[in-house]
Amino acid sequence: MSSIADLAGQYADLLPIVGSPAIIAGLTMVPFFNHPEAPIAPAPAGSDPMRELADAAIEGLVMCEDGVIADVNASFATLLAIDREQLRNRPLLSLVAPDHQQTVACVAATPCEIELVTGHGAAIPVEIVARELSADNAGQGSGRRRIYAVQDIRERKQAEARIRYLACHDPLTGLPNRLTLLEQLAERLDRAWTNDEQLAIFCLNLDRFKEINDVFGQSAGDAVLVEVTRRMRSATQDGDLVARHGGDEFAIVIDNCDPGRASSFAERIVTMLSGGFLVGDRKAGAGVSIGIAMFPSHGRTAEGLLGNADVALSRAKAQGGGSYCFYNSHMDSALRERRALANDLADAIATGELELYLQPQAKVASLAVTGFEALVRWRHRERGYVPPSEFVALAEENGLVHDLGMLVMRRACAEAARWPNPLDIAVNLSPLQFQQGDLPEQILSILMDSGLPPSRFELEITETVLIADFDRALSMLRRLKALGLRIAMDDFGTGWSSLASLQSFPFDKVKIDRTFIDKLGYHRQADAIVRAVLSLCRSLDIPVLAEGVETQEQLDFLRREGCDELQGYLLSPPAPVGMFADLLATPAAAPGLIRVA
Repeated sequence: MSSIADLAGQYADLLPIVGSPAIIAGLTMVPFFNHPEAPIAPAPAGSDPMRELADAAIEGLVMCEDGVIADVNASFATLLAIDREQLRNRPLLSLVAPDHQQTVACVAATPCEIELVTGHGAAIPVEIVARELSADNAGQGSGRRRIYAVQDIRERKQAEARIRYLACHDPLTGLPNRLTLLEQLAERLDRAWTNDEQLAIFCLNLDRFKEINDVFGQSAGDAVLVEVTRRMRSATQDGDLVARHGGDEFAIVIDNCDPGRASSFAERIVTMLSGGFLVGDRKAGAGVSIGIAMFPSHGRTAEGLLGNADVALSRAKAQGGGSYCFYNSHMDSALRERRALANDLADAIATGELELYLQPQAKVASLAVTGFEALVRWRHRERGYVPPSEFVALAEENGLVHDLGMLVMRRACAEAARWPNPLDIAVNLSPLQFQQGDLPEQILSILMDSGLPPSRFELEITETVLIADFDRALSMLRRLKALGLRIAMDDFGTGWSSLASLQSFPFDKVKIDRTFIDKLGYHRQADAIVRAVLSLCRSLDIPVLAEGVETQEQLDFLRREGCDELQGYLLSPPAPVGMFADLLATPAAAPGLIRVA
C-alpha cells in the first residue's frame, strides 16, 4: 500500500485548489524545492525528503484506498489528536461527523465544508478537497485511491459567528436589533392571529438622553443604555421580546396582552425609568416616553404596528415626556402632513431642487484623498432643511427611490467628469433600484452621457440586495461589473453579512458600518468585530473602508490594524461641491486633512 511520502507530488497539484498562501509558505521551507540562489543541501542520512514535504504542509493530508486510510501526514494527526499509527487502516468515515458522511463521498476538486471528530470526541469544522490518484502514482493494488487535503477553519467559523451575531443584535446591550425585532414580531403576529389573541407593542424613547451624552460623555450615555436594558428585562417575563431599534429607542412586545395589562405595564416602566441614573458619583436625570399599539385593532403587519406605536410615541413626547400613549386614528393627521411632504419631494426631484453634496474618502496611512461619496440634501422652500433620514424614508415609502437615486447618479457622474483631479466618485444604490432589470443599461447611458470613465465610478450596495433572490442578484452584479465600474459592499456588519456573500462575488471594497467605528477603543466587542472583518477581507484581498471616523484615536486604531481607507468627520463632513473646489481643480492634490468651514 502506498504511503503519503510516495504521493507527496500529488499534493502539489492540490495547491491551486486549496489556494492557501500559508500552505505554500510552509512547503517552500522544505529543502525538497530548488531555489535559484541557493543550492540544495544534501538530505541527512536516512531522511525521507518526500515524507518531510508532506509533514511540512500546514494542511492535513490523508491518503485512502477504498475509503480506508493508508497514511496521513503529521498535520492531520495533530488536528485530530490521534496517533498516526492509530489512523492507518481506519475507515475515513469513522472520523467524519454522521451528518457529513454523505458529503465526503462526493468530495472532489471543489472545496466543501464538513466536520471531523477528534480523538476527544470534539467536532472540528474543516474545508476538504480531494483528487483521484493517477495510475502512475497509485502504487500496487486495484483499489480506488484518493488523496485529501484538509484545512482547519475553526477561526474562520468563529469570525463568521461573531458577524452573524452582530447582524441580529445590538453590540452595546446585546438586545435584538431592529431587523430581528421585525422578523420576530411578524412571527408573533401570525401566532396571535391563529390563536385569536391580542398583542401589544411598546415603543420607548428616553427623555433627555441627549443631555446625558452632552454633559457626561458618550461612554456615560452607553452605561445608561445598558442600565435601561437591565431594568426593562427585570420588568418583563420569559417570552416577552425586548429589542433596541436605534439610538435611545427600544421596543417591547408582549403576547396575549389586552389594553388594561398594557397600561399597567407601561406605568410600571415609566416609574422604573423616571428615577434617573447614577453616572459615577453624580445623578443623571432622565425618563421615558412610551407609545403603544395593539394587534389587531391598530395594525396587522409588523411594519404597520411598529409604525403606529411610533406615532403614539411622538404624541407622548409632545405631551412633555414621562408618559405613555395609545395609538388612535386621530393621529392620522400627521400622516396627511407626511403625504404632503412626499408630494413636495416628488416635485423637488423633478425640478432639481435637491443639492449634491460630497464627502471625501482617503487612505488611512497617508490621508491622501482617493475619491468622494455622492450624497444629496434637501432645503425645502417653506420648511427649510429636511434631514436625509426623513426624505429618503419618504422616497422609499412613495416609490420615489429610483428617480431620486438616478438623479444623484447623473449629477455625480456629470460633476466628476469635469474635475481636473481624476478622483473617484461613489454612489449608493438602494435595494429598490437594484430590482430594475435594465439597471446596467441605465447606468451605462449615464456614464456615456457624462463622459466619466467607468473605472472612476463605484456603486455601493448593502447585502440586503442579495437576500431576496441570491442567484438573480449575483447575475445583476456581474452585469454591472462588466461595465468596468467597481462595486462596494456598504454597511458591512449590519445585515446578514457573511463570508458566503464575499466569496460569491468579487467585491472591490467593503465598508465597515459606522456603528462599530463609534465604539472603537472603549468597547471590546466592537474592537474584535472590526479586527475580524479586517482579517477576513485581508485574506480575501478585498480593501476595507471604515465609515464614520471622527477621532484621532479611531484613526490610530485603524492604522494599527491595517485598514485601507476611511471616511468621516475627521476628514470632512459632507459639504457642497464648491467647498472642495481647490482639491478638485488640482490634478495632483497634496495629501492631508481637509477642513471644511
